[in-house]
Amino acid sequence: GCNAQVSCAMMCRLISGLVQQGCWFCWDELDRVSNEVLGVMAEQLNKVRQAVLVGQESLELDGAILPLRTGVSFCVTLS
Repeated sequence: GCNAQVSCAMMCRLISGLVQQGCWFCWDELDRVSNEVLGVMAEQLNKVRQAVLVGQESLELDGAILPLRTGVSFCVTLS
């Protein structure tokens, strides 16, 4: 599960890898991370969602242009 030690940089690296691989991922107990991390995560996941919806082949996240595999999917649980 997620905890308060999850950083913005850690979350950015994770989302970047998932986007490039087209993986499905579930964040468990996401309500345990800080508001700052949640804000960064929400912004990035919105970019991913919009890119998938319009059929983009790549997108910019955290200053890098990444290939986008459209099979990427995210789920969240709260405790």
